[in-house]
Amino acid sequence: MLFPLRHLIALIFFILLLTTYYFYFSWSLGDSYSGRTFQGRLLGVIGLLLLLASFFSGAGRGQNLDNHLVRYPWHLLLGSLSICFILAHAGFHFGNLFAALGFLFPLSLGLSGFLIFIVDYSNIHLVQDAQASHARLLRLRRRCVSIHAILTAGLIAFVLIHILSIVYY
Repeated sequence: MLFPLRHLIALIFFILLLTTYYFYFSWSLGDSYSGRTFQGRLLGVIGLLLLLASFFSGAGRGQNLDNHLVRYPWHLLLGSLSICFILAHAGFHFGNLFAALGFLFPLSLGLSGFLIFIVDYSNIHLVQDAQASHARLLRLRRRCVSIHAILTAGLIAFVLIHILSIVYY
């Protein structure tokens, strides 16, 4: 099984915990907070740490599909959680175009990762006699991994610009 049930349960639990945290502090403040408040910055830092943990859990996998069975669920779990924390950091709304574009990076990164997940799942469950399909899926996987790597570099650059702009202003 490529994504065990315990990881899915943990993901749902942490999303519910995050949502409870967000609504509790929104209710106690009387208004929704943004990334400029202490709670918003705390969620942003946690989102960044989850994003970095997801990056490093996926960086050493390489092209060997057997290697993915161990690290892949954690990579997906941490990446999904980081998107949720970043969305809560922004207060579930974006004030300008720059912030909206910044959120498109992790969203498109997650989408390309999901596409790699589908290709890997199809590749693992392919019949041994289907050499042509296997070769096509491997080429598609290489393209998806290239897009995923480009989006990862763009996201890391955006995060650094975002953090430096907060420190500057």
